[in-house]
Amino acid sequence: MGLFDFLKPKNLEMIGRDITWVEIIGKVFKATKFIKIDSIDHHGRINRKQPIGPYGFLTVISPDYKNPVLLPIIHQDDFLLASTVFDDAELSKTIKKIDLLVTYIPKKILPNGFAGVHHALHYVMTPAQTIEKYYSVLSDQDNQPAIEKLFVNISWEGVLKVEQNLQPDI
Repeated sequence: MGLFDFLKPKNLEMIGRDITWVEIIGKVFKATKFIKIDSIDHHGRINRKQPIGPYGFLTVISPDYKNPVLLPIIHQDDFLLASTVFDDAELSKTIKKIDLLVTYIPKKILPNGFAGVHHALHYVMTPAQTIEKYYSVLSDQDNQPAIEKLFVNISWEGVLKVEQNLQPDI
């Protein structure tokens, strides 16, 4: 049994296996579920179950894909950021009422679409239905609306956090 065989029964496509990383650069997804492989101790350190491989996965949806897809979390900072939302009792309840949006924007893009040493998943909490509005504007225009209208502060270093944008200008 392979490391990801437990995911096959769901018949979900997975980024990095069925969908290339290059294909999703700058796409906006709504995160609906956090699947942890690793855990975080009470000191905020990650306890790895495997020396290599993803820390976990996000189940994400996007109008670009017919079904939900799995987004591997391959950088520890991205895992810790997802955990700040999904592991918080109050915020995890809120996820059902808002959109937790995620996008993959590497600081430096390697030829295979990988991000290299920096984290590349950027998160923002927005009002419900924001992803639908964003893609509606996208389908009505030739160009993608500026992703910065959703993701207020795209950064790769320093203090990283899940942003809030309660009034996205799309």
